Amino acid sequence: DWSQPAQAVYNLHRAVAPPYPGAWTRIGDKTFIIGKARLPDQPKLNLPTGLAVVDNCIVGVCGDGRALLIHTLLTDGESVSPPELQQILAVSSRA
Repeated sequence: DWSQPAQAVYNLHRAVAPPYPGAWTRIGDKTFIIGKARLPDQPKLNLPTGLAVVDNCIVGVCGDGRALLIHTLLTDGESVSPPELQQILAVSSRA
């Protein structure tokens, strides 16, 4: 639930990390699993909540404006690169 504060989202990610199934999110009919992430001490982002690509990095923007820096994002067992996610986000915004 990206509307939650970043610390809560990060804590959930850590709680369900491997060997558990992992924290996940959906875009359209695709499910994405957050493999590796960290919560950097950075200024808040002025972006809508959810997955985004910023400076060629995948981030999860949370309700308090802070963002998780997602190092590994998976869908269908395959890693998703920032350009691939950017394309998925662009297509889903037009749907």
